[in-house]
Amino acid sequence: MARTRHVLFLVTILATIGPWAGRAMAQGDQPAQPENPVAVEPTVEQAANLPSAESLFERYVQEAGGLEAMRKLKNRKQEGIMTTQPVRTKSFFTVWFVNPNKLFARIERPGEPITEIVYDGQIGWRRFGNDYIPITGDDLVRLKEGADFLGEANYKQRYTSLKTVQKIPDFGGTPVYAVRVKSVNDKAYMVFFDADTGILRGVETTVGEGNRRRLLQAEVRDFKRVGGVLYPMTTIRRTLVTKDQITEERVAFDTIEVNVDDVPSFERPASLVETNENAPGESGGG
Repeated sequence: MARTRHVLFLVTILATIGPWAGRAMAQGDQPAQPENPVAVEPTVEQAANLPSAESLFERYVQEAGGLEAMRKLKNRKQEGIMTTQPVRTKSFFTVWFVNPNKLFARIERPGEPITEIVYDGQIGWRRFGNDYIPITGDDLVRLKEGADFLGEANYKQRYTSLKTVQKIPDFGGTPVYAVRVKSVNDKAYMVFFDADTGILRGVETTVGEGNRRRLLQAEVRDFKRVGGVLYPMTTIRRTLVTKDQITEERVAFDTIEVNVDDVPSFERPASLVETNENAPGESGGG
């Protein structure tokens, strides 16, 4: 389940910060550390000097190429290599996003059965080898949010509240504005926008409960224009396990394609159909 949750967060981040324009980080940039930099509300004077959350999102949407260009795309396929630290492992990672709200992720690690995580627009499941396991609860909520094809460009529908709370002097080597958001599913995130260029630099959230609660942070680098929209080619996910222990997963994409024909089937496994008779799904890749 822990690996599933990590992959859920990763694919959520890939959708959340999916289409956006920006610059690659310089070779000497230092990685942002996953410490919560926005725990304190700004004073009235500080708030008066901060741009509104709405203006930051709107600037991002325009930098990304606009909603019209994003909505024209039928799907997106991303292929790359996932590596982890401090225990070094390597996996082949492929994810398909189908407009408007389907997601299919496949992880292939040498010597292990294939792992797949799927959201068909209504329910989600995980396949490990020949076993199919329903995804439920908070994990399903985050998977549903991650399947939103438009990601942050769809902020008016994704969030019930947004507020710029602070300007942070250094996030991955650049100053950023931190925007606190709450999703329609009552999940809280921090979204970071480059203070100079307006690009989206990362997302932060927490998962788990009580003593098992963990801070997760994603940062993106390197960009490529595909189908009129710019996408990050590198995603770095950091987990603050303890004050002195940080784990890292990095996905470096070799290719990003749009409007592809090789979308996998979203047909539900027979073992799940019986338990979801009241939630009919759709077959095919869309």
